[in-house]
Amino acid sequence: MRKWRLMAMAAGGMLLAGAVVYSYYGEESSLQPIQEDKSAVNAAASDARAENDRPLRPETSPQPESRQVQAKTAFDSLQIRTIPDAEGFRLEMQPSAGLYVQKTLSMNERVVHVVNRYGEEERGGGDRLEAVVVEPGSAEARSYLLFEYPYHLQSATPVMAVDEGHVVFVRPTEQNGTIIYDLAKFDPADGRVAVVAERFWSQPLENKQEPDFLLGMHVAQGENGGDKVLVTSFKGRTWLIDWASRRVQASPGASYPAYGDPGSSPTRELLFPSPDLTRMVYQPKAGRQFQVLEPAGDKVVAEFGFGEGRALMNPGISWNAESTRFYQEFGDGSRTLAARSDTGLHLYAQSVRFYDRNGKPERTFTLRGPADARMNVYGWASEHEVWLETFRVHTLKGDTEPKKRDIAYKRYDIRTGVLTDYRTAGSPEDLKQPVIVQPFDQPAAFVRRSYLLADNNSRTIWPSPHPASAIATERGLYLHVPSDVGDALYRWTKAEPSWRWLDGRTFAMDERAGEGVAWRLDAPVIHRDRWLVYVDRDPIDGERAIRYAKTPNSVQQTAGGLPILPPSISEAPELNEWWTREGYYKPAEKEAGARVLGKSRYGTIRLKPQAGEVADVQEDGLQFYGDYTVTFEARAGARKELPAIQGLRLEQEASLAHMERVSFDGWDLLLFRPQQYLFGKGLAPNNPRYLRAFAVTRKGEAFPLVFRYADRSRGVGERSLTELPLDDNQPVRRQGETIVMMAGKDQLELTLQPNLAGHELIVTDASDRRRESEQMRLLAERYTELIEQALGLDESLSLPKGPLEANQLISLFTEEAWNNPGFQRLKGDFDEQRTSGHPSRAFSWPPIDIVSVAPDTVRFTMTLNLFYAIGHAAHLEVALKLEEGAWKIHDLGTLNAQKGDGVPGYDGLVIEDPLRLE
Repeated sequence: MRKWRLMAMAAGGMLLAGAVVYSYYGEESSLQPIQEDKSAVNAAASDARAENDRPLRPETSPQPESRQVQAKTAFDSLQIRTIPDAEGFRLEMQPSAGLYVQKTLSMNERVVHVVNRYGEEERGGGDRLEAVVVEPGSAEARSYLLFEYPYHLQSATPVMAVDEGHVVFVRPTEQNGTIIYDLAKFDPADGRVAVVAERFWSQPLENKQEPDFLLGMHVAQGENGGDKVLVTSFKGRTWLIDWASRRVQASPGASYPAYGDPGSSPTRELLFPSPDLTRMVYQPKAGRQFQVLEPAGDKVVAEFGFGEGRALMNPGISWNAESTRFYQEFGDGSRTLAARSDTGLHLYAQSVRFYDRNGKPERTFTLRGPADARMNVYGWASEHEVWLETFRVHTLKGDTEPKKRDIAYKRYDIRTGVLTDYRTAGSPEDLKQPVIVQPFDQPAAFVRRSYLLADNNSRTIWPSPHPASAIATERGLYLHVPSDVGDALYRWTKAEPSWRWLDGRTFAMDERAGEGVAWRLDAPVIHRDRWLVYVDRDPIDGERAIRYAKTPNSVQQTAGGLPILPPSISEAPELNEWWTREGYYKPAEKEAGARVLGKSRYGTIRLKPQAGEVADVQEDGLQFYGDYTVTFEARAGARKELPAIQGLRLEQEASLAHMERVSFDGWDLLLFRPQQYLFGKGLAPNNPRYLRAFAVTRKGEAFPLVFRYADRSRGVGERSLTELPLDDNQPVRRQGETIVMMAGKDQLELTLQPNLAGHELIVTDASDRRRESEQMRLLAERYTELIEQALGLDESLSLPKGPLEANQLISLFTEEAWNNPGFQRLKGDFDEQRTSGHPSRAFSWPPIDIVSVAPDTVRFTMTLNLFYAIGHAAHLEVALKLEEGAWKIHDLGTLNAQKGDGVPGYDGLVIEDPLRLE
């Protein structure tokens, strides 16, 4: 049996849900209302039945056949080229006028762009469909003609991919005033076209226009579907085409008219076929009565309906994947709460009724609760279960569309009527065994979350941000998240069940036009988990191209499997060697105890200064330099001296610093950061912050670990370092039996594998995270400045569009964030200084500790200089949350001021307030 995978479908100029389309908008012909000509339709039906048993046409080259050849053409040849760049290449197509990419399909080793072009009216007009086939590995692209039609089409040209690697499409041709439709397939491997169902329909043209036009295409899914395709028209004709036998079963007439009015409102089908195409539900335009039909024979299996007092989700019929049941949501018509669109009514329902495949009611679920309680089916959980989204509804003042609040998710068993509650997690990391929950997918422009992640064992669920679009692959999920400051792409895999930033940009700036457009217009196509394919528009001249960018891969490896790091990984930047400059240091006060303590489950490591230790006289924190004795005391009491550390520079918050412990089975990894001074972060980019490591085992053994890696500093070879440059703005985290850290200025994410036998941490993988870091930095900097403006500090602002109006600025804060005690303390003091005639000249420094917690959550620490030209640092924790496509200041946390004689009242001030991320 041939299995099909429906990728996308265009309908009457409107793309249905699920399509991934990159549109190059050109001139379109206007669509006029259609008057039905029943005689022409019936004649066409007889003509189609006569063509049912024609044999499959042999493979042909992709050239127009005799009935397609025109005396002249309205089209110049499509010129395509690929242009290499640092991330892959760009695909450009010319002429761009009247051109749009209807579909982009990832097919085996190739990507196929189905390109529709509108002909110039002065040259006769017409439509031309071409396939641009790209092989990303070689950056080669070729164009193949699928058809050229002399007039502008109203018919959609449904396109899909099949697992044999073909593109299937409807090919129209004109002959003696009649339009003829063939079902054809295109093989991108060799560029050949074969006709599957020749002349399955034809109709006379009226003023060079189609009296009726094709609207949808459905491909059989599941074991019982066979090799069938269902094609529908706007006026209500259907054709069930058997791929294997080539038999075409046409409806006797226009029995199932669609919704909409071409030229004035979008069109959509009112037929809802089961995935296996053995049943379909038809909802006439009246909307309350339904028919269950056999698509092959127009046999009415059952009828059902709803009374005048009911409001219906429209469109609302949804089949399960097994084609065994469907449902329809409804509510009290006198208490209707809904979001309306040109194509229907998205009802916030009160009930849902489930039917078997023959239209017999099985069970009705009604939500109990307050008058504003509503629900919707989110999607199917199994053949017998659905996910429900329950919520309260309210309408904001001045808004006509109701909003959801108090959203919760439940799982409902249709057979038993049992409803299971799920807890909403604050982070996807809270789910230990997550599974993907696909949303209800209906061909209407209703906005829902793109997916959920659920842990059925712990009955926990994590909803995706909104708006967002998800792309599922064999490895996991990709999430494209647009926002008011740009967009980002994240990847989640079962092997690494956490969201990792993959690609994205903030808004571009154009000096002539101010803030430019976002660079990505649509969610990308993911090709074999190796390429991102998306529309790229130049922010200055607006020219569009299709961009092929490689997904961030590991860097090149040695024959032994070690990633080859850049030589800069071991290059020591310039140091402020204050201990060598007269007058900048003094003998350190004698310390009887340890300077640094590392506590393991199996013992303790201590670093004690040897004679000659010196301290920085500036007292910017506690800074020491000298040689240090390292000792280990096992839990049983045995002591051991480890190799001493010579020439070590320490920056500490207090006289005693601590190592971080990461526990593994039978041993602990102690991570030692010699530079720990919090207020030194971000202020001295040339001063490295290094990482050292020790291992302590259950047997009471302890030893330092070296970092082993490969680089090209002296030809490709392996190196070992006792300390590695660290980006201290990112946490060091455990991932399985490895640890992951961000290397210093190179912004390389390193994966290190412990090798206790060799006393080493081996760098086994490395990924370039510079673009992610840059995007996170730009986002944090923008919101740092917005908080700065809210504090009344406007002297150093450089916001792209200037300071915001007061009401706009306040709307970016949640109530909790605005009332944060640290923020209010700063704001109150700055307001008082300004009122007294001595305004503060405080300003922000670069933000630190920027972390993408989840696709919709970013946290960072805002840094302020409270004392202009002198320096007195203060830190304020910030959490940003993406809400309805806009970043908001979700919460503010602890305010922490530097110790010192700076601003009165802020010497070591700490105002604690836990940062809320949920």
